[in-house]
Amino acid sequence: MAANATASTLEGFGTLVGPALGGVLIATAGASVGFAAASACCLVSFGLLMALRVEGGALRAAAPGRSLGDVLAGFRTVASSNNPRLIVVLFAAQTFVRGALSVLIVVVALDLLALGQSWVGFLMAAIGAGGVVGALAATGLAGRPMAVPLLFGLVLWGAPIATIGAFPSAAVALLACMTIGAGNAIIDVAGNTLLQRVVPNEVLGRVFGAFVGLTLVAVGLGSIVTPAVIDALGTRGALVVTGALLPLVALIAGARVRAIDRDAAPPERELGFVRGVPMLAALSVACAEQIASRLSLVPIAAGRAIISEGETGNYFYIVESGELEVAQKGRVVAVCDPGDYIGEIALLRDVPRTATVTARCDSRVYALDRAAFIEAVTGHPEGVAAGDVVVGERLAVR
Repeated sequence: MAANATASTLEGFGTLVGPALGGVLIATAGASVGFAAASACCLVSFGLLMALRVEGGALRAAAPGRSLGDVLAGFRTVASSNNPRLIVVLFAAQTFVRGALSVLIVVVALDLLALGQSWVGFLMAAIGAGGVVGALAATGLAGRPMAVPLLFGLVLWGAPIATIGAFPSAAVALLACMTIGAGNAIIDVAGNTLLQRVVPNEVLGRVFGAFVGLTLVAVGLGSIVTPAVIDALGTRGALVVTGALLPLVALIAGARVRAIDRDAAPPERELGFVRGVPMLAALSVACAEQIASRLSLVPIAAGRAIISEGETGNYFYIVESGELEVAQKGRVVAVCDPGDYIGEIALLRDVPRTATVTARCDSRVYALDRAAFIEAVTGHPEGVAAGDVVVGERLAVR
């Protein structure tokens, strides 16, 4: 959630500064200088991108090679799963309108309002300014339902475009573009967070790859179709029709999006327990929410052993209530209270259970299966380091 808001803030800042500088360059030095500056920025961005080092690289390097089927898994997930498909369709509708706006904003500046070439940049900069404000506001969405912000963002994206067509003026166009930028930031944060909540972690990266590809196609289609719409309806008519599209989509999909949000809402109590485990505290919000949703609450009667020394370990446990006794070779070495956790040594070191854990009274624990625990901890360097520290301390004590 925080990463989504930060990315949206930076995108808005770039959309603010870039077009504003482009407008100034075009107005003072000509279009050729503006294009040259844009090309230089793209080269710098390429260099920065090539220097990126992504966490978990060692794990990926050790993973088996990917087949074409693995590469297409994101598209299959989007095509076969109702919830991810609807979210991607909403984004595709928004980016279709984005493509249309890339044409309309030029026509508005040069034809409808006759403001001159530099105003194309200024109107784009207004979108960026609104994006910064919207992204900062979206930071308050952490841990909240995402359906209403997503639907509201779609309305903020479309309605201002129609407003320009209904009330054409420079002031209205600037204010409308700022509102569009705010809506864009809210859609990005709410939509990306909701998509992360409904897509399994093992295919999340490939789903986002499919998502980006499909939305880029939608941008292209929007920009291709719009000239014909302008020819048929005129500039003002095209603005009104294009602007009405997203509010209509939000109205049609509203009930289903709210249902997805209710189903995907992270279990707050379980999430609190996950955040209390040092090895899991470094996880992203989306990953922590997925782990929390995979916890199973297991009752343990007084006197029953949930872990036996020497057996194979298949689960990691967090104590939800009650009191557990940890014994090694018949000697009690620790007592676990609510919030404490057990079972990580056998999973992280791939060794038999090192102790027997018995309930002193009727207790309950959250259980997380081996695959989910290993994926969560070893997929993040800070999680690996924290796990090594915990295991080392516990083995030293015992």
